[in-house]
Amino acid sequence: MNRRQFLAWAACAAPGLMAVAEPLRPVVMATGEWPPYTSASLPGNGLLCDLVEQAMARAGARPVWRFVSWPMVEKLVLEGQALAGLPYVRTQERAQRFDFSVPLHAGRTMLFYRVGSHAQQGHPKSLAELSRYKLAGPRGYWWEAELNRMGAELLYTSDEAAAFKVLAAGRVDFVPQDELVGLSVIAATLPGRGQEFGAMPLPVPQANEQLHLILSRRYPQAAEWRLRLDKALTEVLAEGQLDKAIAAYKASQQAAP
Repeated sequence: MNRRQFLAWAACAAPGLMAVAEPLRPVVMATGEWPPYTSASLPGNGLLCDLVEQAMARAGARPVWRFVSWPMVEKLVLEGQALAGLPYVRTQERAQRFDFSVPLHAGRTMLFYRVGSHAQQGHPKSLAELSRYKLAGPRGYWWEAELNRMGAELLYTSDEAAAFKVLAAGRVDFVPQDELVGLSVIAATLPGRGQEFGAMPLPVPQANEQLHLILSRRYPQAAEWRLRLDKALTEVLAEGQLDKAIAAYKASQQAAP
């Protein structure tokens, strides 16, 4: 059997071998700095970027990451310049503009406070009770509209680090933030001062805080990619590696002085 005959036989007898040799298709993905979930300075570009990259490989794609501002993430996805952006909580407003992937992770938004403050003693049980306190954070979070509707006093900051700095200075009572992101920000911005802060859950159902990809409706073959990604993400998530990585990260941050 000569080489040409062998290749012809292989294509018929084992078509899967030919498929494996196909290169992964580059697909533009957009995100911003939100460690430990997404960050250009972390291994794998962060916990969720690493998860998505594994799933995309199974779906036949190779992510081309674009780290930009959060408004630019949404712009790129909306205009079809990127297939997806991450991570995002599903809201009614966002659902009008984007499709959503299967949940990547059930995030938990916490109310960070200074240990010994009156905010710690108050322990608000609802968003209505929370409106009696001063809060700080950057614009764009899913809880912003609801807290504004409740009449909460929000001090807008340029980024997450600035929010924790004004909390440390006693200018506000709480900083709403994802638990892991809050721990990361404190460690990076206020090193050695982690014991000065505590956290309690934001009083909303945790189902409201699941993190997803926002998916473009205009990116080439967007509908096909959405189906392939959802299938691949479901498979990767079922293997449990993300849960182990998140547990390890949380333990490392809580053990830090």
